[in-house]
Amino acid sequence: MGSGSSAVEYAAFGKDVARKRELTSEHLDIVRQALDRREVGTPGFRIQPRPGDFNDRVWQGVFSEHGAAFAAQRGSNLLLNRAAYGFDAPTDEVQRPWADAYLAAWEGPRRPRIGLSRFVFPAKDRRTALAAIGDDVHRAALRMAEHGAFPKGLGQDEALRRFHSFYGHPEEIVAALGQEQVLPVATDLITQFNPAVPDHDAAVRALELIATEVAPALGWQPTPTAATVSAGV
Repeated sequence: MGSGSSAVEYAAFGKDVARKRELTSEHLDIVRQALDRREVGTPGFRIQPRPGDFNDRVWQGVFSEHGAAFAAQRGSNLLLNRAAYGFDAPTDEVQRPWADAYLAAWEGPRRPRIGLSRFVFPAKDRRTALAAIGDDVHRAALRMAEHGAFPKGLGQDEALRRFHSFYGHPEEIVAALGQEQVLPVATDLITQFNPAVPDHDAAVRALELIATEVAPALGWQPTPTAATVSAGV
């Protein structure tokens, strides 16, 4: 969940964007009430059947230190985007203080979770990766520039930097992620290659390399399945 970023979004629902934090808080409370199977809206209205305990699975996307602290105070998990719009510094330099503010403000009984979304596209080498993603990322950055999220006139290299992109051979990606400033405090790494739209074979190969080479090098291991456990693997 997030408070949104555009006045147009609020105008579509007849709401004042100046009240976005207040409105987010009010409506998040309604969602939490529904997840707790308390009445919301019309008397007697509850989610059926009982959904289970989903309150610990609420994630809030934020774009500031204040927003990160607010998410912690509401007991939400923190979700950080793959790009820090409106900032010139590298995304991880911008977002690390947000993560620190979240952890400092957390007072919940459970371990706080920080989800880190990052652009990751492995291939056999950097040139192959760039051929698959470069033009798409560049076009997306130019579209973002039209709305003021990025500066206008960006070249392809700067577009990739603005989207905090990790691409190339898996070993190169792992080495680059080793310098990522938010990753050491993240509990969940969410990899994606949107806004790039590579062809089907390249996309499948990239996902395979993420699962078999990048993720294990970062310490991830697959959860054993019932079949492997019963087989004694």
